[in-house]
Amino acid sequence: MATTVTQADVAALEAAIKTGAMSVRHGDKTITYQSRESMAQTLAWMKNLLLAPSARHMGGVASWSRNA
Repeated sequence: MATTVTQADVAALEAAIKTGAMSVRHGDKTITYQSRESMAQTLAWMKNLLLAPSARHMGGVASWSRNA
């Protein structure tokens, strides 16, 4: 099952961290974190997922040859 993370999910978790809340609502589910560390780890993971598609397209293959 693929995990879909949106910018709204990231914003909700960031807001919870800023306000000191330990629970975040994602759609019809509420997630309660056990620690601030787990929230920070989840936030980093979510941001990484959001960046991953664009990061994959930034690289490329270059080739060249020198004709004598």
